[in-house]
Amino acid sequence: MITSTEEILAFAENLNPIPTVILANGSDHAALEALYHAVLRGMVKGIVTGDVDKINIVADELSIDTRKLTIVDFKESNAAIDGALNFIRDGKADILMKGHSHTSEILKAVLRKEYGFRSERALSHVAVANMARQDRVVILSDAGANLEPDLARKKDILLNCVDVAHAFGNECPKVALLSFIEKKTPDSPHASIQDACSLTEMNQKGQITGCVVEGAYSLDVALSRHAAHVKGVDGQVAGQADVLITNDIGVGNILYKAIQLWGNGPMAGIIAGAKIPIVITSRADSMETKLCSIALAVVMWQNK
Repeated sequence: MITSTEEILAFAENLNPIPTVILANGSDHAALEALYHAVLRGMVKGIVTGDVDKINIVADELSIDTRKLTIVDFKESNAAIDGALNFIRDGKADILMKGHSHTSEILKAVLRKEYGFRSERALSHVAVANMARQDRVVILSDAGANLEPDLARKKDILLNCVDVAHAFGNECPKVALLSFIEKKTPDSPHASIQDACSLTEMNQKGQITGCVVEGAYSLDVALSRHAAHVKGVDGQVAGQADVLITNDIGVGNILYKAIQLWGNGPMAGIIAGAKIPIVITSRADSMETKLCSIALAVVMWQNK
């Protein structure tokens, strides 16, 4: 079972055959650099779509040997995205990566019916991190896709995270639904508490399977057995959460960045919920985090 982000890298580097990542609008410095280093490490093969002149300028600035990549010239941004998706649809690439495009442009294109990449699930951002004093990776969502998800969307977000845990070899991950308190009070007006109670009940009734779901839990109760004991919270997930589900993108994004700044080692993140893995990195991400994100996509590709 994968228990650290470093193990995600090791898995991807030892896979045979290796998948092909296609970078849409590849004149983005951070994305092109990450893909190039993944190719050098033998993790993936790389295709880049976009304006070849702009891509070459960025490659020169980063000392990238473009002979290691296949570059396909598209002068228009939308054409570069469509070209990348056509490559995947035609079996010439396996994993999509965002380059110099808005995330919304990429995700809207992925959801277009003609490509066939939609699943029954909503898309969501799934992050994986090493946590201090934990003997496992912790999976976190949603830090970058869904602003204020309703109950049905939260169920999809939860299941997307469970898919990642299963791909890591965790057959029954423990899922904590986060809130600002740990009491299960259905009469509370706050959605984080109401929806947590509803999702927990769905799990108990067998409507959500492949995991154990509990909440609402505060963050300390979700991750610390000591805090759970002191606060009198007794459950299978309390103090042992593998998956953290936040109520909205504001909380998710802040928690993600806090772990990124103060966590133990690199993080990894993908967009899940489509029939293909999607890599979206930030310019502020470390190179290790960018590589781990590509490696996470490789794990998900191999699992499917």
